[in-house]
Amino acid sequence: MNYKFSIVTEDDLSTIKSQLLNFDTDIYHSIEWLLLNKDLQEGEIYCIFLEDEKNCAFFPLIKRKIKNTSFFDLITPYGYGGVAFKKNTDTTFRENIFELLRDCLSNTNCISVFLRLHPLLNNHIKESEFVFGNGVTLATKLNSSYPDLYNKYSSGHKYDLRKSKKNENISIVDDADFIFFDDFIEIYLETMRYLQASDFYYFDKEYFYKMKELLAEELKLVIVKLNEQVIGASLFMLHNNIIQYHLSGTTVEGRKYQPSKLILDYMIDWGVSQGYSFLHLGGGVGGQQDALYKFKKGFAADDYSFYTVRLITNKTAYKQLCLDLKFIESEIDNISNFFPLYRKA
Repeated sequence: MNYKFSIVTEDDLSTIKSQLLNFDTDIYHSIEWLLLNKDLQEGEIYCIFLEDEKNCAFFPLIKRKIKNTSFFDLITPYGYGGVAFKKNTDTTFRENIFELLRDCLSNTNCISVFLRLHPLLNNHIKESEFVFGNGVTLATKLNSSYPDLYNKYSSGHKYDLRKSKKNENISIVDDADFIFFDDFIEIYLETMRYLQASDFYYFDKEYFYKMKELLAEELKLVIVKLNEQVIGASLFMLHNNIIQYHLSGTTVEGRKYQPSKLILDYMIDWGVSQGYSFLHLGGGVGGQQDALYKFKKGFAADDYSFYTVRLITNKTAYKQLCLDLKFIESEIDNISNFFPLYRKA
């Protein structure tokens, strides 16, 4: 069968916006998300369409040049971009898509591809020689009534929510006008410092302002106030039928009031009322079933497997790059750890 392989760079992004309306997508497949996040991976936008007569796959990617070579590699932007399929794409096409991508890229100067698959939209995937399980993420299905979902919360969450809702000094604000956006940014960064997060998560203010500008109506801010003081704030992203719990923060003083519980409870109620299908909460730190996982699990959430894809599209060049950096063959052959290995140096 003949396959058409086409590349879309930043200059032509606007031409594919209407095309993507025929695909099952989330915010991570949008051109706005690509424009927002291209600089986080220090590369350039390099989207791929792979199609036959009736099926089509879309890969939102960032192209990164490899220093002192003519080669490059490809990576999913921050988030769960993975691959999006045209509606009604055949199962066989979906199952073979990564081999097809590898074969197409083997004729280019691309050495490797690293994809972060979407836990809800790419849930047909199975582990293989290049598809790896990375734990689970959590999502609450919003296809029940809010009272039904609330009844499925953990007993601890219900107790804390009742206590907070009785406190007349605490209020939830659905901040449609982003009046408290700067407060959110400060609280988010304060929380990252408190958690001693890796450098990647300390986004600068310009990144947040650009997010607000690009995502516009697809971005939602909810805050919790104690009297007139903002003690917690969360950003959500809205696209098609999915709400993404994106970034969140709580002040040190506000921790005992657990504002994140109030916010997520509010968003489940809101999501049901607005006809959304899922509130995707993400997973624990590094995909682990830790305290963060248990916190999210308490909101009537189900587990969804999170996979990454690691393709070597030029084995000779990949191996030589790694050998030049003094990695041994057993390290090079083990793609389940850091990938691509030559970027570890």
